[in-house]
Amino acid sequence: MELNNPNIQLYFFILNEFPLTIGYDDDIVKEKIELLKNTYSIGLKEKQFREYLNCVYKIDSKQTKISKKGTPLNDINREKYSSSGVPKIKKEKRKRVYCPIEYHSVDSICKEYKLNDLDKKYIQNEIDKRVRNADLKAKNLIEQLKIFN
Repeated sequence: MELNNPNIQLYFFILNEFPLTIGYDDDIVKEKIELLKNTYSIGLKEKQFREYLNCVYKIDSKQTKISKKGTPLNDINREKYSSSGVPKIKKEKRKRVYCPIEYHSVDSICKEYKLNDLDKKYIQNEIDKRVRNADLKAKNLIEQLKIFN
């Protein structure tokens, strides 16, 4: 396995920077794209980066209200009462928050694309074949490294 491969670097970057159940927003995505560019010299547009995220994870999203200070609003601080007793709604901004909820699996991919059992077996066989090839390459590399020890 070649760790200098940009696809592998991107995959590990996504796993490290976007762990399961930790939410993020558009601003964080932009920061991570910049970090990826500075760290691995991999330049992606936001749409491409989000596609990669969606390949690795199932992602849930939710609209939330944010105060001027950037904190989520609750029922207590959302309303300010004027002297007449009529509620005055504080100016608030809505923001979409995303959260990786689980890894994609062969089952989830087959369900998403409405694939049958034969397709699922084919996909699983391809994955198994590539894993076996990677294992063989790793074993050969380890054997070659033993020469230097």
